[in-house]
Amino acid sequence: MKKFLRIYWAYATAFIKARLEYRSTCITGMFANFYCYFITYLLLAVLAWKFGDIAGWDFSELSILYGLNLVSYAVAGMMFWNSTLDLEDTIVRGRLDRHLTRPMGVLQQLVLQTFDYTFVGQIAVAGLFLVRAYIRLSLCSLETILYSVYALVGSIFFQSAAMIFFGSIAFWTVRAGSLSGVLYYDIRELTNYPISIYPKVISAILTFVLPWALINYYPSLIILGKATPADGAKYWIGVMAPMIGCLAFVGAYMFFYRGLKRYESTGT
Repeated sequence: MKKFLRIYWAYATAFIKARLEYRSTCITGMFANFYCYFITYLLLAVLAWKFGDIAGWDFSELSILYGLNLVSYAVAGMMFWNSTLDLEDTIVRGRLDRHLTRPMGVLQQLVLQTFDYTFVGQIAVAGLFLVRAYIRLSLCSLETILYSVYALVGSIFFQSAAMIFFGSIAFWTVRAGSLSGVLYYDIRELTNYPISIYPKVISAILTFVLPWALINYYPSLIILGKATPADGAKYWIGVMAPMIGCLAFVGAYMFFYRGLKRYESTGT
């Protein structure tokens, strides 16, 4: 793992240096992402101002809920968005063949082939509002900070697992983009708001079937003090969520290599 991270850092540094040769294009790409998600935060602020709160969550609390989702998605996306979610295109064009003859693992090679620096814009805007929310809500105790880091790491693993899993479906179906678009992008967006606003069946799906709520909702309950040991299931789901994210990553990793065994070149 340490060796891979050193190689990844070297590749990422070289990739950024290459992009900075076209400085205006590089900065524009990051700013476009920053601007897009800054507007989303402003929309949350307008909704909170208009309605007072959403299911008892004010703008600062919504900022933490949305921020956990966005930061974990952006960090995972730097490594896995282009490399695995677009795996179907790599398979269809037969470009995966060249990775099979190299000594490094195929998934590691896919990660190293690109570094999506534009996600930096998303991390910047989410970090800005997260810091504001933590300060405004006085969430600066050591216990809260440590749990927040723990939750964020677990969320990153969860988002990475989802990208690997949905990308790997292409080994069976060749085309998996539409499925991942609905089950990952569209449904995951529901957790940008407290899942308590949805019918119980939707909340159950987001917790146990497509458990995107483990990325941000349940950890946010603990961070904000909305769930304590006395609350039972909600609290313990929040405690276990980061560990489940790590296990999901291991499962997705194994799923990828199981799918790889089914791979037959479709290139021309």
